[in-house]
Amino acid sequence: MNNLLLQDLRRVFGFTERLKKRPVLLYGVLILLGMAVAGFVVFKNRTLAADEFARIDDLYMNVRVGFFERALDAVRGRPNLPVLDHEVAYYYYLGTAGKWLGISTAWKMFLLVQITTAGAVLAVYPTLMYRLTRSLAVAMASPFLITVFLGEYLYTFKTSSYWAGAWIIVIALPLCVLLYKRKPDYKSLLMFIGLCLTAAAANVPRGHAALPVFIAMGVLAAIKFNKKLLCFLLVLVVMAGSYNLFTHTVPSVAYKNAGFEDNYFGPWHTLYIGLGFRPNKYGIEYSDDCAVQKAKETDPEIEYPLDKKEDHYFDILKTEYLTIAKTDPAFFLGTYARKFIKTIQDDIYLMRVTPYLGHLLLCALALLLFNRYRNMRLRRYAPWAKPFLLCCVICILFGMIPALIAVPGYVYMQGNLAACRLFAVGLGLAGVQGLVGYLKRLRNDGERVAAVCI
Repeated sequence: MNNLLLQDLRRVFGFTERLKKRPVLLYGVLILLGMAVAGFVVFKNRTLAADEFARIDDLYMNVRVGFFERALDAVRGRPNLPVLDHEVAYYYYLGTAGKWLGISTAWKMFLLVQITTAGAVLAVYPTLMYRLTRSLAVAMASPFLITVFLGEYLYTFKTSSYWAGAWIIVIALPLCVLLYKRKPDYKSLLMFIGLCLTAAAANVPRGHAALPVFIAMGVLAAIKFNKKLLCFLLVLVVMAGSYNLFTHTVPSVAYKNAGFEDNYFGPWHTLYIGLGFRPNKYGIEYSDDCAVQKAKETDPEIEYPLDKKEDHYFDILKTEYLTIAKTDPAFFLGTYARKFIKTIQDDIYLMRVTPYLGHLLLCALALLLFNRYRNMRLRRYAPWAKPFLLCCVICILFGMIPALIAVPGYVYMQGNLAACRLFAVGLGLAGVQGLVGYLKRLRNDGERVAAVCI
């Protein structure tokens, strides 16, 4: 029995070792695997996503469609109204792409963006995870686990533009850890700039969607460069310079030519109605109408959505919000405490009802305990795991910010939920790598025993 097991291990690991000696063939196999999974997902969800969009009877998405149509008119040089939304850059880019591609239908453009970004993640994931872990088993398992447990956050119209927070967490965290493991050099700097630009692009569909990723990058940089202040400052400068690059810096010139107006007023509208998470003595409800009625007490002519840039609408809500914070801190802090608790409860519930996620966690913990029992420490067989899981925890915590600003809900928790599931996937992949390491050690021990017997 042992001889048969040893022969099987020799065949399996002999094949993988021969494959690793041919980098071109190895990366070719990984790229083809990623593209195959991505192609399956794209073609499987292309018509489903279109049908899903057609069934949506949601004011929020209907407003998004209107923004896109006005953006398309603007880039075509037609008379237009200003695009009034704090993701104005998103609609400018969508309109420009729609003009180039000849797409005039909003749902087709939204579908193209989401399917393309989701497919790109799955296509590069095997190669990315192999570069990170140097484990062929982990690399080949990763796109399937991402598809099963995080696919719903990458291609769906149910979350409007909040999918960007989940997308950037899935693609950026392995890159963060890969850079963390590299020695600082010119190539690492270029890779870091590329990562920052990728993260900054995620801020376009939804403002500040990449904030948890930037914070995770900052924490890893602080750990890595704790005694190299100049290197750490360079990291901060690159991060600060890229954060609003695609949302404000680049479009600011184009707006002047296309008739757009950058109308970012701050989060005061959402912050104010977010205090209506539960019934309260102020009569605040999580409703746009509630904020409009409060503003009309000061200016009866205000209408929402705004037809022109009316800063005083947001100034009124800012004043009301800060007044409540100063005069009634118990209610103010209590509201955010209840939101925080409800977000954690929703995390636990959604993780619990996710098919097979509990099985993945149990298998991962069993493999990790088995590896520990065999005196195999995590930092030795999966040195990438601890910084990766640390980044996941950071994104879980800071991914709660949209839910705390607004109200806890599936839409606002996209980044938070994606980080939770990516944490589980990371545990599973670390356990798989430990099991593969144990099997390799078993093969090597068997060969040594066989050599001694001969």
